[in-house]
Amino acid sequence: TDTVITKLLGGRSSQSVALTALAVITTTAPSGQSSAFISLEVMEQGDSSDRTEASDIGVDLFPSALGKKEYWDSHYVKELDNFTEFGDSGENWFGESCMKRILKYIFSLHLSKNTAVLDVGCGNGVMLTEGLYPEGFKNMVGWDYSTAAIDLAKRISSNAGATEILFEVRNILEVDLLPSFDLIHDKGTFDAISFDSSQRVTYAEKISSLLLPSGRLILTSCNWTEKELKHIFQDASVLLEDVGTVAHPSMQFGGQCGQTVSTVVFRKKKKEYWDSHYVKELDNFTEFGDSGENWFGESCMKRILKYIFSLQLSKNTAVLDVGCGNGVMLTEGLYPEGFKNLVGWDYSTAAIDLAKRISSNAGATEILFEVRNILEVDLLPSFDLIHDKGTFDAISFDSSQRVTYAEKISSLLLPSGRLILTSCNWTEEELKHIFQDARVLLEDVGTVAHPSMQFGGQCGQTVSTVVFLKKSC
Repeated sequence: TDTVITKLLGGRSSQSVALTALAVITTTAPSGQSSAFISLEVMEQGDSSDRTEASDIGVDLFPSALGKKEYWDSHYVKELDNFTEFGDSGENWFGESCMKRILKYIFSLHLSKNTAVLDVGCGNGVMLTEGLYPEGFKNMVGWDYSTAAIDLAKRISSNAGATEILFEVRNILEVDLLPSFDLIHDKGTFDAISFDSSQRVTYAEKISSLLLPSGRLILTSCNWTEKELKHIFQDASVLLEDVGTVAHPSMQFGGQCGQTVSTVVFRKKKKEYWDSHYVKELDNFTEFGDSGENWFGESCMKRILKYIFSLQLSKNTAVLDVGCGNGVMLTEGLYPEGFKNLVGWDYSTAAIDLAKRISSNAGATEILFEVRNILEVDLLPSFDLIHDKGTFDAISFDSSQRVTYAEKISSLLLPSGRLILTSCNWTEEELKHIFQDARVLLEDVGTVAHPSMQFGGQCGQTVSTVVFLKKSC
């Protein structure tokens, strides 16, 4: 093994454990590999955290082999050979104990086992195969730009029977996909990317675009302090805010105290995302008459409407659509069938502006659209039917907010009123458990069936709809 000593530029250290402007990191260099690309220079003592300014973050670091695809291809070809010959899954970057601490944090979130997880720069894939899969997580994807790494990850997951995990050769800096993930994990990939300051911004933009509203990025680095990571994402002007850290063992070096690695948790801002989204949809409606996206698809909305019509409710039934977005559930779904006592709430002003424009254009002026946050309302029971398609998903990353949501919904429903709740994150059983645990006067009385699909030998639905009834007492 070689002791790798990495010097950063800009007159500051990257890790506050350094006596000087050095970060000292010990890794295992692959056999035959030289670490001659690393340089060492002793500099003036000082606490790096005092000198970390936003302007420092734009500085480029010395070029490193760790930022080259050729290095990783060569590395994982050797690890694949080792796995084939000895069954050794290879290196767990930053150590197994680091991975365990991150997993402990993830499990503390009490996420649905259907949570969409992406591991960026997954390498051998052990975070997914050995960390999350045994705990029941199935909706997982691993990306790496090294073909050899993905070949190794596939071999390891297949050997473990974790065939549901999807491993793909992708470069995070080049992807162009819609928001798809509730949780993104990165342990070391940003380090390799961040030698180039422009790529740091691109990385932040790509991650932000891939996360669903309220989705989390768990980012672990051995090159950057927590404070520096927060500055980088702040300067990138993306819709990510730091919401916590994962503690790692501290150490002292030269009188300075710090961690060998830093883990910062970022969350996709909800309201800012939706405001930005609906401003664009409002522009599209103004210019082209396009009412915008129908979340989970039009066929999903039609199945829910079919269930509602099967109840043969009075046309005077008081209906609330929580997180109504563009309001099409009310304007295009219920209003044409004679329902008139309709209310739509969304905490995005832009969404309500769009919903009002669409309903006015359709002549559905009786529908009342209001800017309201379901977690903050304090009203008497007023509704016979409450509909939610996706709003609970955005709220439910915070376990305390799940309870608040259940309490607010229960307080708004009249006795024998119904909540029709549709989620792409939670299974039917998980939704039932959440409301059962919240100890509110709601009991599940049915479901709406959606098309099933098979993935990796498992069968399930792309979305789940559970119907809850307000108990009389």
